[in-house]
Amino acid sequence: MQCPNCGSVHESGHGFCGTCGAQLPAETTETEVMPVVTDTPPAGTPAPESGEVSSSYEEQYARYQQEYAAWQAGQANSQAEVPQYPAAHPASAASAAVPPKKKSKTGLIVGLVLGGLLIIGLAIAALAVLGVLSFAPTQSSESQITEESPVEVLEPAGFASAQEALDATLADYGSDWVSKVYEETDTSVTYWVGPPSSEYESAITVSRAADGTWSVTAQEPLDFAGDVIGEMSSPEEQAMDVVDAHLMAVKENRGMDAHELTVDPFASDSASAGEANGEFTGFTIEEAKQQSDGSFWVKTTQVWTWGSEKWQYWVVPTEAGYRIADMKEW
Repeated sequence: MQCPNCGSVHESGHGFCGTCGAQLPAETTETEVMPVVTDTPPAGTPAPESGEVSSSYEEQYARYQQEYAAWQAGQANSQAEVPQYPAAHPASAASAAVPPKKKSKTGLIVGLVLGGLLIIGLAIAALAVLGVLSFAPTQSSESQITEESPVEVLEPAGFASAQEALDATLADYGSDWVSKVYEETDTSVTYWVGPPSSEYESAITVSRAADGTWSVTAQEPLDFAGDVIGEMSSPEEQAMDVVDAHLMAVKENRGMDAHELTVDPFASDSASAGEANGEFTGFTIEEAKQQSDGSFWVKTTQVWTWGSEKWQYWVVPTEAGYRIADMKEW
């Protein structure tokens, strides 16, 4: 900027010439420097002679006072933007202050908008997936049951016990037929069967299936004549077998079968057709002692729910084979 009075060149922002003190042309700026009032004359102003005051300096000082008073009044009333004025000493005054450039918020706003749109998009996608899963057609329970192969409920293949399976088969031979356990294991039982007071005629084997039920697996005729027991074993074994069959019938609540293996006087006793009703849990044939007349005393140990008992049975030969004629403790 060039001083209109003396022609000196100054940088922009100065209000007065630093050489002659003349006022420089005003510049249009966004902000002005608040005037600073001081008694010090501007730099470069010729010092007045002794006893004299420069008229230009008085005018400048008066102008400073007026402008400062006007600025204070405007600041108090309207809180308007404070104009910036050059320092009273032009040479030492700083250049006009330039307000700091405000940071642009455009980038932040754009970032927030894009972030919000991204979040909204993800939320919509998640809701869409959930909606598809929620409304996806599912196969009803009824249709599933219809399509699945029907479950076949199998009836038990046989009977609950070996004796029930045997009884059902004996009905084909005769309702009065009797039986004797010939051989027994955990999974099978072989019975000899025949008419009462006669020899055994057939061997029936009953076996246990995988489901725990029992059924007849073999029926074979006994192909020898006469008393089966007499042909197959010694007299001592025959006597023991009769007691064994009798006690087994009592244990299994087959009173009539137990009675069929007795003769008087024991046959007239109600004990000959006794039934244990679950209280007879087991027995052991201990020994058979033969008498001079061909009979035997067969000793047993029996286990009942109340304890152990020892009984011996008198077994005598008859036309039908050995039969129990009496019993007593030993």
